[in-house]
Amino acid sequence: RQVVRNAIIRNRLLEEEQELEAQKLIYQQELEQTIRQKIKELQESEIKYKNLVEQSLIGVFILQDGKFVYVNRTMCDILECASELLISKGVLLNFIHPDDRNRVEKNMDDLRQGKVESIQGFQCRAITKKGNERVVKLWFGSIVYKGKPAFEGVMIDATEEVKAKEREKQLQLELMTEHKMAAIGQLAAGISHNLNTPIAIIQANAELLKLKNPDMKEVDKILQQTHRMAQLINTIISKGRREQERSETIIDLNELIQKELEFLNANLYFKHKIQKEYHFDPNLPKIRAVYSDFSQSITNIIQNAIDAVYEAPERKITITTEWNGKEIEIKISDTGHGIPEDIQSKIFDPFFTTKPKKDNLLENPDEPYGTGLGLSSAYNLLSSYGVKISFQTEAGKGTTFTLTIPVAKQE
Repeated sequence: RQVVRNAIIRNRLLEEEQELEAQKLIYQQELEQTIRQKIKELQESEIKYKNLVEQSLIGVFILQDGKFVYVNRTMCDILECASELLISKGVLLNFIHPDDRNRVEKNMDDLRQGKVESIQGFQCRAITKKGNERVVKLWFGSIVYKGKPAFEGVMIDATEEVKAKEREKQLQLELMTEHKMAAIGQLAAGISHNLNTPIAIIQANAELLKLKNPDMKEVDKILQQTHRMAQLINTIISKGRREQERSETIIDLNELIQKELEFLNANLYFKHKIQKEYHFDPNLPKIRAVYSDFSQSITNIIQNAIDAVYEAPERKITITTEWNGKEIEIKISDTGHGIPEDIQSKIFDPFFTTKPKKDNLLENPDEPYGTGLGLSSAYNLLSSYGVKISFQTEAGKGTTFTLTIPVAKQE
């Protein structure tokens, strides 16, 4: 009996062992399947993350010992440098503007020493591989990459954002200046209007004196000057009134230019130190437009010509109007130094100027200054009329701006 009992026990143990082995095999297969599934999910997640990072619109990078060990496509675009070159030889500080490197290095040291948890939106200037300067914003954080301490960060190109803020600030200043000038213009118009009466009295008495003393040359001078003052006052009042109008009117461009030139004669530098030559086509047809659009635009281009001859050996401005049967051409020429080739494509860009800003006018009131809005505003104001603004320039000889006005469209 004992032998039979032992045999039964051995069979049961053998069956349990086999059952355990079968369960172990099942568990092992399930575990391997789970591991393969997790690895697959991890790989898919890594690919998705990598694709997301690669296609991101912000620059993503990883630094170890100050060197790039990973950069995405946008990072390469911002720094204008190939990824292979960045990873093999790229040091972040080498791409930072020399004046900003100490600040960037200090932030990195603070992060490395644990003084701060991260760097958020740090703004500095970067110099690209091609030598272009850009304004960038940086975010840093500490990570472990391939078993070693590293920095993970992002870089955003904020150049256009900063320029937009500067343009907005400049526009606000320009708007304030326009309001001031408008107030001054209204005051000048009011003063001019009030001067009409005493000038008329002086003129009337001078004419009576002339009747009584026809040989007095001094009376002729008085009449000549009062007549000139009356004309100037009428010009100021007329210009102020027409500049305020925003509705289209019939405009004689010859008359408009002559009035603007008469107004510019208030600038003694223009009046006495610049040679002027004018050729006005008497057959010029009239156009329909907003008066201030053309007066402001033409004055801006003439002012550019005045500025261009400031340091020229010969100071001469020539203005010509011509009608060819289809179009009106207005040519404004100067004998300045010409427009350098490298900036010719930028002269109609808002806020682009090579002139100094209006800071020290009291030191030299004749010296040109600029905001970069003259040609830009002329282009924008006249483009709606189909006007084309072109220019020809030659180094050392000067520049000619041509306004081509399609009269058929005007009519």
